[in-house]
Amino acid sequence: MDFTVDLLLHKQINFKQIFYRAEETPDCRHKNTNTFPFTIFPLYLRYPKASDNLHMGPLGNSHLADLMYEDTVGILR
Repeated sequence: MDFTVDLLLHKQINFKQIFYRAEETPDCRHKNTNTFPFTIFPLYLRYPKASDNLHMGPLGNSHLADLMYEDTVGILR
């Protein structure tokens, strides 16, 4: 993950990071990266799991996509 962030920063590609829990923080050298103002964990707890019972299912992923879209574009689809 750190290598990917380093590469994006080096190539000056605009991106946003998302974290699973609020306690997670970027590596020290990535403190100035752009992050989403929400985390995945509350959605993971709220929505049904996928068939593997480990990952978030379609409803949670759809809600996450809406949140990311709204934050990025500024409107809700």
